[in-house]
Amino acid sequence: MPKKILLIPERHGWYVEAHMEYLIRHLPEFFMEIAMPDTDSDNPFNRNVDDYDLLMPLWAQAWHCDPDKYAHKVATIFYCPMEGRYKGVAAIGATTPLVEQSLRHESIPFHSLRFGVDTELFKPYPIGREDDLLHVGFIGNHANVRHMVGPVISQLTDIEGVRIMLYPHSWVNDGGTPTDWDGAKMRNYVVTGDKRWTGIPNIYNNMDILLRMDSDPAYSFPTQEAAACGVPVIATDSGIDHLFTEAGAGVLISGDRNYYQNNTDDVAKRVREAIIDLRDNPNKRKEMGIKGREEVLKNWTWEKHVPAWREFFKDGLKI
Repeated sequence: MPKKILLIPERHGWYVEAHMEYLIRHLPEFFMEIAMPDTDSDNPFNRNVDDYDLLMPLWAQAWHCDPDKYAHKVATIFYCPMEGRYKGVAAIGATTPLVEQSLRHESIPFHSLRFGVDTELFKPYPIGREDDLLHVGFIGNHANVRHMVGPVISQLTDIEGVRIMLYPHSWVNDGGTPTDWDGAKMRNYVVTGDKRWTGIPNIYNNMDILLRMDSDPAYSFPTQEAAACGVPVIATDSGIDHLFTEAGAGVLISGDRNYYQNNTDDVAKRVREAIIDLRDNPNKRKEMGIKGREEVLKNWTWEKHVPAWREFFKDGLKI
C-alpha cells in the first residue's frame, strides 16, 4: 500500500500548486493528493488529515493544521530564509542557496530541492507581433506591486522603442489596482491549477526580455521558465536568478531586500540601462536566450531534480 501524502498549497501559491502536478506524475510510488484550503471553513481540506502519512504545506508559514499536533508528520519547504516553523517537523526542504545558507548557519538538517521545468511545454517558438517594438515583460505577484514594481516600472515606460508588458497574476491581498502600474501596458490574468499552463508559454514567447523584479529572496519560477523559452532576463536576485545570469542568460540587478525596497530610483536606473543595452545589442540578447535554454536543459529538468524530492519524501515518511 503506497504511503499517502497530502500537498497543501496556499491560496496564492498557484505556481507551486501547478508544479505539484509534476511531482505526482514523477513519483508514482507515493499516493499524493492536492488539497486547496478553504480558510473560511472549519475543515479547510474537506478531508481528514489523520488519514495521511505525511503533510506537505507548500508555504512554510501556512500549514492550515494544528502545528503542535501535526509537526511530526509535516515535511515543509522554505523559499525564504527561516520563513516558518521548522522545530519538530519530519523533514525540511530548501529551495534556494540563500535558504540553504541560513539553515546551515543554524545547524538544521535539510534537503536541497529545486523545481524542474517542462522543456517540451516551455520552449522557444515564434509569435506573431502587432508591432516592431522591444517587448519587455513582467510576471509577478500582488506584493511586489506596492513594494517596488510600481516605482520602478513608472520610470521605464518612456524608453524609446520599448513596450513594457505587465502580467500580474493577482490583485488580491492589498495588491493594488491597475492604476498602480502608472498607465503601463498591462495584460491582467488570474490562473491557478491546470489553467496555469494555458497560454503561459505564449506570454514568455511574446517577450524579448523578462523583467523579474522581486524584493523577497524567494524562488523565481518565471526566470527558469522564460529561460526555457529562450528569453533573457533582467532580474533582482530573488533566490535562483543569479544561477541563470551567471550562466550568461541575463543581467542581474544585485542587492538585498533592504536595497531593493528603499532604493527604487537606483534600481530603476540600473534596469533602464540594462534594457537600453539589450535593445541596442540584439545579438547579445539572442546569445543570452540561447544560453538560458542550454542552462535549463543542462540543470533544470524534472528528471534531474525528482531524485532529491524522492529522498525528501522518504525522509519525511521515515522509510
